[in-house]
Amino acid sequence: MISCAKLRFIRIAPRKARLVADVIRGKDINFALSRLTFLNKRASDPLRKLLISAVNNAKAKGFNSEQLYISKINIDQGVMWKRFKAGSFGRAAPILRRTSHFNIELDLKNASSVLADAPKKLKIAPKIFKTIRPPAKATKITKGKRVSPKKKAVAK
Repeated sequence: MISCAKLRFIRIAPRKARLVADVIRGKDINFALSRLTFLNKRASDPLRKLLISAVNNAKAKGFNSEQLYISKINIDQGVMWKRFKAGSFGRAAPILRRTSHFNIELDLKNASSVLADAPKKLKIAPKIFKTIRPPAKATKITKGKRVSPKKKAVAK
């Protein structure tokens, strides 16, 4: 996670906001901003502003917006405003006005190529090196069984 941004107590139902979040999950920043600009949903405007805020947080750390993508986006349920309206026969019918919490996390597209371009004076650079792991060793499948390269060499 390079940067994150949170927006809480938004007066939009989480079920409706998740429809918009699913459109941009895992996408490039520029693509997501263009989709949110022209999407005809009420939740698209707060999500667009939140994404811009997360990008600005990353820029403050020294990263470029072309290096980033949306790694995680969550729409959680907030508090419900409880209201009542008049019902039949003198009863009261409840109304639940739902709120949402938006969370966006940005990460690097390809961490190994971006680290060469990253400024060396940044304090965040050592944290990035810890998150990059070497690829796992390849295993071959022979007759339905996975055999690692070391075991195969010993078997011959």
